[in-house]
Amino acid sequence: MIRWQDLHHSELTVAELYALLKLRSEVFVVRTGLYLS
Repeated sequence: MIRWQDLHHSELTVAELYALLKLRSEVFVVRTGLYLS
């Protein structure tokens, strides 16, 4: 189940911030791979 939150970046914990950045980089790699193949 998806749980949406609307937070300012200063409200994120360090763990939440790193989880978001990790997910963002994983999505970027997959999308880039789709365009390059």
